Amino acid sequence: MDEKRTTENAYMVPGIGFLEIHQTDGGWDWTFSDTALQDVDGGVVDVDCGFEEALSIATALAGIEGEMAEASVVDYDEFVERRDSILAEAFPR
Repeated sequence: MDEKRTTENAYMVPGIGFLEIHQTDGGWDWTFSDTALQDVDGGVVDVDCGFEEALSIATALAGIEGEMAEASVVDYDEFVERRDSILAEAFPR
C-alpha cells in the first residue's frame, strides 16, 4: 500500500471496490463500496485505538483483510467528492 494519512484514508481494492475510513468523535467510521461506488457495508469501530488497528478491524468486518495487500491508497478528497457526486445523482433533492 502507498503512503497514507493517519485520520482519514481511502483505498482501492483491485477487482473488489473501495474502503474509506476516517476518524470521528466516536471512533472510526468506515464504508466499503463496490467498484461502482455503491455502498456494500460500513460501520463504526468504536474502540479507543489508532489508525492501523481501526483499519485492521474495518477490513475484517468488511471481509476483505486478505485482499488489502493488493490495495492502493487513492486521493481521499477526490474519492469523497466522486462518491458524493454519484450519491447526489442517485438521490436528487
